[in-house]
Amino acid sequence: MRRVLALLLAVPLPLAACSPTTSVRRGTPSGLDAYCEVTSTPGLVRFDGEVATICEGGGCMVARVRGSTLTPLPVSGAAMGFSASRGRTVILHDDARLTILEGSDEVELARWAADVSVEDDGDHVLFVGLREADTGFGEDVEDPETGELTSVPGASVEMTPEMGTRLVRLDLDTAELEELVDDPMAGTPIALPGTDDILFVGAPDGVAALLRLTPGTPARQLTNVGVLDVGQEFVPVPQHEYAVIGGRVVYSVIDRAVDLDERDGPLPGAMWAVDVSTGEAELLGGGRFPMPSSDGVIAAAEDTPGGGCASTYASTEGP
Repeated sequence: MRRVLALLLAVPLPLAACSPTTSVRRGTPSGLDAYCEVTSTPGLVRFDGEVATICEGGGCMVARVRGSTLTPLPVSGAAMGFSASRGRTVILHDDARLTILEGSDEVELARWAADVSVEDDGDHVLFVGLREADTGFGEDVEDPETGELTSVPGASVEMTPEMGTRLVRLDLDTAELEELVDDPMAGTPIALPGTDDILFVGAPDGVAALLRLTPGTPARQLTNVGVLDVGQEFVPVPQHEYAVIGGRVVYSVIDRAVDLDERDGPLPGAMWAVDVSTGEAELLGGGRFPMPSSDGVIAAAEDTPGGGCASTYASTEGP
């Protein structure tokens, strides 16, 4: 199913030309120039203002970002990096291990993880994890001399993604693990700032959709309600390029129908916005790597040939 969702994410979308802006950005490294330089890095696959992941030649590098300077981190086998509190970096490895790097010390958080994101407080990480191991029923063992029965628990089962996944929240300071969604179809958890709610991608009707979960209540489907196939009414779902601002989640969907040999920078994409209360969706235009800005708009790398490096899109205020 996860492969099906990935295919839905890659639906090519039209790109709209946008005007460049010169505003200084909140959340960008140190302004528009630095933002533009980082987002034009060849092979850039993720960027959140403090950590960038660049993949080329079959391998990936995770780097801390300061201004337009990228400083590689001392980790091997990395697939993607995420900024956490107090200068820590969460690392998703290419073998699906999840670790946290603090200085030169690296500690394993989970043996298998996917769709990782760090909450705004920098102290909690959301991800798709394996279900708890099933120890089986065990058996009673009889002592041949006394006939006494001793209960022996079953051996732990080696869990794999094929045996089921769930969405979890991990406290990076206490190691406390909280199950959020017990559904192997669920993915891409996104925390909503100022609430305990999360957004996530699921497929309740067989088509990828964005859902909102308030603890203690059933998840509510926001997009693609009643949509049974990928057509004109289908709203793409986020993967790992998103920002939550003004009551909307704004995200880019990568257009993979592009000849890589003709591009020096990242693949182009289309920017979408979904109201996290109503589910109202809007195709904003072209761009990638959305960032909140100081004047309440969304900044994104520009993909129009010969255009400016960034565009702005108006935000709407809301809960």
